[in-house]
Amino acid sequence: MADSTDAWNEDHSDWNDSRKILSIVPCAAWHQLGCQTQTCRCFLNELTKPLICGRWNRSYIERSERNCRACIRGDFFSRLFYFFKYHAIDPVFEPNYTRAGWVHLQLADMAQLEGRPAEVAKHQDAAEQGYMESLYAWACRAPENDVLHEHWDATHRHFNAEMFENLGNVRFTRGQLAGAARAYRLSLWQGPDNTRVMKNLAAVFSRLGNQAEVLRLWNRIRQIAPQDPDLQRVFHANVQTHP
Repeated sequence: MADSTDAWNEDHSDWNDSRKILSIVPCAAWHQLGCQTQTCRCFLNELTKPLICGRWNRSYIERSERNCRACIRGDFFSRLFYFFKYHAIDPVFEPNYTRAGWVHLQLADMAQLEGRPAEVAKHQDAAEQGYMESLYAWACRAPENDVLHEHWDATHRHFNAEMFENLGNVRFTRGQLAGAARAYRLSLWQGPDNTRVMKNLAAVFSRLGNQAEVLRLWNRIRQIAPQDPDLQRVFHANVQTHP
């Protein structure tokens, strides 16, 4: 499944100095601290120890992996701590929801590998709720924030193509295919030429057995991006318009 969170891996080297961050804007600093690309130093230490000591066995590798996962998990929870502090100050900043959701999904993946299904569900729930909170502007819709009585509970939203895509991704991961299809369609409503979302939606319809929609989406992708590397795999190099 294609993912919209690759941008998370962008270079944040300018944010590595906390003193520099805190000198910008106090409230924005919490979000930036959460975005720091922190190096898990224990990972390097654990992997170099056996090389230095001349020891390399399965039990040592397994122990090192456990230590590294614990270190990475701690790093992820530190990021969430800073994102939540910023959320308390500015609950409508969209990147805060996107990045916190990404962290929750990484923690869910780790819990899945470690056989902790309850924790998997907890983090997936948190990611989905965060995306929903951003999209439907729950904070803005609170009565105390609608000071001009414009009925924001019925009219005010923060609809965003990427956030709908993120919502579709987490629902797809959870096997909620109907909900994923709705989220991907809403994403295409906001960004109609996003071929990545079309591929994800085609994958959902394939699982639902709706081949007509699958072919419609792939033909649409061919119109937008005729050189897409996945087209040949799907159409088996057939240059004719598929029925």
